[in-house]
Amino acid sequence: MTTIPQSIQAVPMKKVSIIIPIYNVEKYVAECIDSVLNQTCSHALIECILVDDCSPDKSMEIVRERIEKYQKQGGEMVFKMVRHEKNAGLSVARNTGIKHAMGEFLLFVDSDDYLYPESIATFMAYHKQYPDADILIGNHYEEGLQVLRFKFTGHKVVRDNNRLYAGTLCKWTAWNYCVRRSVVEEHQLRFEEGIYFEDNVFNYSLMSMVNYAVIFTERTYFYRKNEGGIIQKVSRKKINKCVNDY
Repeated sequence: MTTIPQSIQAVPMKKVSIIIPIYNVEKYVAECIDSVLNQTCSHALIECILVDDCSPDKSMEIVRERIEKYQKQGGEMVFKMVRHEKNAGLSVARNTGIKHAMGEFLLFVDSDDYLYPESIATFMAYHKQYPDADILIGNHYEEGLQVLRFKFTGHKVVRDNNRLYAGTLCKWTAWNYCVRRSVVEEHQLRFEEGIYFEDNVFNYSLMSMVNYAVIFTERTYFYRKNEGGIIQKVSRKKINKCVNDY
C-alpha cells in the first residue's frame, strides 16, 4: 500500500475520522464524497480516509477531482488517500482506514451510500449531551424499502450490554455510527478478512466492549442497495459461502 506523505500525517487530532473504502463505485462515489464535503459542521473537526482497494474503474479519478477542487477553495477538512497494492476486500480496506485514523471517533461510510448534510453535526450534538457514551447510532433511510430504520420517537440510551446487539438496536452494519477509536484500539477490534457478514462479527464483539450507546431517530445516512454489490451477484458458490460465513 502507498505511504501517506508526512505532511498529511502530521495533523492535529480530529473529532471524527470518516473511513470510506472505494472499489468499483464510479456510478455513486461522487454523491458519497460530495455528501462529506457538504457537512454543515466545522470541517476542521473532520478527517476523511479514502482507501482505494485497487478500484478498476474511474472511482478514484472522480474522488481526486472533487477533493482537489475543495482544497483549492481552502477547505479545512483533512484527506488521507491510501491505495492497496492489490484488491483485498472490504474488511481489509476498513482495517486500513482504522490504522490511519487519528480522530476521537470512527465513522464508516460505504462509497455507494451517502451522509445527510447535518449528519456529523447531529452526532456531535449527542456527543455533547452524552460525553461518556462510547457509541452514537443514527437513523438511516433505506432506498429500497423507502423507510427509516428506527421508528421510535426521540432517542434512547442503552446501558445494558446484553441489549446492544438485540432488541432496540439490532445493529448489524458497520456504517452509520460513531464509535470511540480508543475502544476499538484498546480491544484490538478489526474486521475479519475473507468472509461475508463481517459487520456482524465486528459489531458483536464491539457491543460487549462499549460503555453505553445513544440511539437517535434523526436520519444521518442514506443506504442504497447496490445491485452490483458483493452480496447481490448470485451464484451457487456464493450462496454456499454466505450460508457458511453466516
